[in-house]
Amino acid sequence: HPRSTKGLLLGSLLCFGSLLCTALPASAAQQFGINIHSGQNQAQIQAALSAGPVSYRTDAQWSWFEGTQGVLAYPSNLATWLDPITKTVVAQGAQPLIVLDYGNKFYDGGGNPTDAAGIAAFAKYAGYVAAHYKGTISQFEVWNEWNTNHSSSNSAVGTASAYVNLLKATYQAVKAANPAATVIAGSVTNLDTSWINQFIQAGGLAYMDGFALHPYVHSRARRPASPGLSWRSDPRLSNPALLVRPALAGLLSLLAPSAQAQATPAVVGGTPEDAMAWVDQVNQVLSAAAGKTVPIYITEIGWATNIGQYGFAPATVAAYLQRFLLMAHTRSYIAGVWWYDLFDDGADQTNYLYRFGLLQQNGTQKPAYNALMQIKDLILSPATATQGVGPNGEITVSGTLANGNKYYAAWLSTDNFTNTANSANAASLIASGYSVAASGSNGSNSTLSAAPLVLLQH
Repeated sequence: HPRSTKGLLLGSLLCFGSLLCTALPASAAQQFGINIHSGQNQAQIQAALSAGPVSYRTDAQWSWFEGTQGVLAYPSNLATWLDPITKTVVAQGAQPLIVLDYGNKFYDGGGNPTDAAGIAAFAKYAGYVAAHYKGTISQFEVWNEWNTNHSSSNSAVGTASAYVNLLKATYQAVKAANPAATVIAGSVTNLDTSWINQFIQAGGLAYMDGFALHPYVHSRARRPASPGLSWRSDPRLSNPALLVRPALAGLLSLLAPSAQAQATPAVVGGTPEDAMAWVDQVNQVLSAAAGKTVPIYITEIGWATNIGQYGFAPATVAAYLQRFLLMAHTRSYIAGVWWYDLFDDGADQTNYLYRFGLLQQNGTQKPAYNALMQIKDLILSPATATQGVGPNGEITVSGTLANGNKYYAAWLSTDNFTNTANSANAASLIASGYSVAASGSNGSNSTLSAAPLVLLQH
């Protein structure tokens, strides 16, 4: 969390000119969602999420449910604010994600619940929430960033073993209330692989259905030149009727060998590729320990647009959003991604904690919002995409929209937005019937830059 410093897969997915690419196995459609906070503008949230199916992630804090010790009740702030939003999201076919979190003044001094009484009370609250939402919400994340000292109002860094004690009781209570519920553990930030290993050693894998990560990398970034890019939505992405399948003449000549291992370009700190490198590492750690693929939920990821330390130019954030989400859609082990977050959380433009929103506090769209709309249909398609590396070292992503039409995206894996390269692959695709749906290069239709070039079959 920024509060710290920190499905069908077509068997013959085309790699569209990539030198190296790997098709991943079929899986359930990957979820996409946005983080929201209690009290934010309900109408604007509903409008944003109704473009879906788009999920939300939000807190259902323990202290809201247990305001009197030993007495649980559904809080009015969720009844009046969250329930209408939930109705909108569920009607669109998305799955909300509720975070069970934060301390209660009646237990453990208001900090992380670690003694027997606090753990029992937290588990009781978690079961109450799961029972209340049964039939409507079935995804629950246990705590938010226990591995930091910002995970409650009165807490030191939470140990993995203490977390597993809480997780075990919570998992059992949620499953008793709703056996079909998905219990997501971890919520780990700060690229803390050591904590994850301790979690595994403490037996945590036995009490979860998936593992949550917050792969923030803003503190690792250098200060490249700001890009001068513009972002606008292509209406065809939200209206499949405007996309017409062309003849595929010439496309077969663009196919590249797919049997080779997927190459990993050089990683620059603070970029989406930097974040994804850690996610891939954690996937390997969890899979090795579990002896099977463990679903990973990216329940927070984002870059801030503040002025000063950890701040990024709005156009950079827009490009980074597209790069991360497009890469995530090539990884079948990622069950979902929830962008952080919908609204800026404060007016201070120098405070990075306040400036992660896709929208400003008054609802004005930032470039990242339009960048999301450009690729929304790509990342919500049920087919896992394919990542590769092109002849210029560019990252390529190719996949299939829900209507069967194909898409291709490519970008230079860098934080330097002045670098460009011509793409013979893109030029060939355009000649064969693809068109440019998004380009941050401000150059020709086949010019690559650090902002993705997105082509659509038409």
